[in-house]
Amino acid sequence: MEHLYTEKMVEDCELRLLELQYFISRDWKLDPVLYHKCQGDAARLCHTHGWNQTGELMPPGAVFSCLYRHAYRTEEQGRRLSRDCKVEVQRILHQRALDVKLDPDLQKRCMTDLGKWCSEKTDAGQELECLQDHLEDLVSACREVVGNLTELESEDVQIDALLVRACEPVTQAYCHVSP
Repeated sequence: MEHLYTEKMVEDCELRLLELQYFISRDWKLDPVLYHKCQGDAARLCHTHGWNQTGELMPPGAVFSCLYRHAYRTEEQGRRLSRDCKVEVQRILHQRALDVKLDPDLQKRCMTDLGKWCSEKTDAGQELECLQDHLEDLVSACREVVGNLTELESEDVQIDALLVRACEPVTQAYCHVSP
């Protein structure tokens, strides 16, 4: 998943991975590493023990949203995620940032705006970029989720998939790091 939309990825494999990730992003039981590394944090910070179970009071993704808030938004020492859980939350966010379809909340809240403003922008990363370009024109629910993701991009360069992809050759040549 970390190599989606790179030259290293074979197109057929990329399509299969996107299909799998589409379902994983909607059902956290399908990502055992995330569940294992964040189970304790979910219980401690989000007050739930069965955080993969959903219902009226706990819609799909609610616990992940809670983990995300504690990964990026909390300053209090006892309210932070463990290092292992934070790494997994960041991994999921990086994967979702590659494709609007991998973020159920963004896709749901922005479906109308995607059709209205971005129907021609279907390549990887273009949909989110288009939504960002039309931020002021978006309905409030979509504007909020796009604004949050844009803020994340500014805090974590790995989330900005287009920037990472464009800069990969230069980064490898001069910084001696892999993407």
